[in-house]
Amino acid sequence: MNKRLLIPCLLLSLHPGIPDTAAAESPGNGIGWWNTYGGRPGWDECSGLAECLDGGFLLAGFTDAWTSEMDAFLVRTDQYGNPLWDSRVGGDQADEAWDVLATVDGGFLVAGCTYSYGLGDGDAWLVRTDSSGSVLWSRTYGTREDDCFYSIMPVSDGCFIVAGMSGEYPVDVSMYLVKVDQEGNELWHRNYGGGSANSADFAMETPDGGFILAGKNMSNSSGSADGWLIKTDSLGGLEWDTILGGPGYDRFRHVAVSPAGGYIAVGGSGTDSGDDDDLWIVAVDQTGDSLWSRCYGEPYGSEGAKWISVAPSGGFYIAGTSGSHGWPYSDMWLLQVDEVGQFVGEDYYSGPYCDSGECGIITGDGGVVCAGSAGAYGEFDFLLVEFVPPMGGIPEAGPPAECGAIVTAHPNPCSGSCVATVCSPVECICMIGLYDIAGRLVTTVFEGPVQAGSSSFPFDTDGLPAGVLYIRICSGYFSASTRFVVLR
Repeated sequence: MNKRLLIPCLLLSLHPGIPDTAAAESPGNGIGWWNTYGGRPGWDECSGLAECLDGGFLLAGFTDAWTSEMDAFLVRTDQYGNPLWDSRVGGDQADEAWDVLATVDGGFLVAGCTYSYGLGDGDAWLVRTDSSGSVLWSRTYGTREDDCFYSIMPVSDGCFIVAGMSGEYPVDVSMYLVKVDQEGNELWHRNYGGGSANSADFAMETPDGGFILAGKNMSNSSGSADGWLIKTDSLGGLEWDTILGGPGYDRFRHVAVSPAGGYIAVGGSGTDSGDDDDLWIVAVDQTGDSLWSRCYGEPYGSEGAKWISVAPSGGFYIAGTSGSHGWPYSDMWLLQVDEVGQFVGEDYYSGPYCDSGECGIITGDGGVVCAGSAGAYGEFDFLLVEFVPPMGGIPEAGPPAECGAIVTAHPNPCSGSCVATVCSPVECICMIGLYDIAGRLVTTVFEGPVQAGSSSFPFDTDGLPAGVLYIRICSGYFSASTRFVVLR
């Protein structure tokens, strides 16, 4: 469903932004400048950040500081974080902005969800504004159930790719991928998964013209949720998917193309720390096979990543939140790792209460600007921080721990005898199976105990259907899968 909204139906508020004044003492060693925005009693949560044509920034999120329901909230700043204007967009129900892009005409394209407009309980939502935040058009997308966009990115042909969730929450929700033109007209959409609360937190175009999606899978997870990567062709057709995780709640929030080939995904994993999450980094190759996995965290507090980008000096910058640094509150966390996820440096924004890192941008001078929220006890404001490399500090947790497992098959493709190789982080009982693209078990390769480290399990493809299957290992501690092709 895709329909146009009349602009007079929108509640739009434009007025000069009034920020909270940042503390005089720097809240971190590697910080150039910082500021908060909002100031009224209420909940202001920032979830998206765009760099403007003039070097300034636009922060996007939602607020209930002016009304009893959430409105989408936009804050425009100059290149040093000084506020220029802010804008609220919404109706008489809850409306949220989750991501934003700066457009070539100086305006902005905002992605989120709306309960004020559309036919569903909640509809996925795009809003196009001019350079001053005035609404140019608005569109809703989805079903009569619950739909939301969490991510928007440009496509090389001048269109946009948006991703999120669609379905009856929480019992039958799929990853949702939509391509739209510059006026927001839907060109096509695709759904992946179903049967539980699955969602895509981020999607982007890949070098081959297809798309990579990062999110969570709750339909086929070994725990309450697993991290899920999906690779598609240029029309959204499935090429491969990879599900990784442990017995807890695991989720990918963002993904980047690796300069070495393949992809690097980040998020949070409960694998190593029980109820408390660790920041989680996973590398896969161009076919979705796992290469390595790292976790950073402490046995107390909760860590997670929301953004990753290739660092100009090599390796990657990762933005997120640390509940261990500054315990019992949380801090915005910027982590730098090398090409294989090993620690290089880190910095924190440590305000007086709870601070989070939700998104980031690498600026033209090589710095990193991160956006999130700051506050406590139901009173939060938008937060914008400039970090100045090089990163400093020593990781309190020591060397990163391996988490998850790796499963591969050789040869792949295969038309006869094959060997499945599993690298397990722990000794455990596991099951290795072959599944079709609908997630149905085709055959069991092995079921029983495996040792920590590498183990091999021969099997034969005679009698298996030709085409794409997935070989998957599951245990009480982890799950992993990879694409496997049977030839005839």
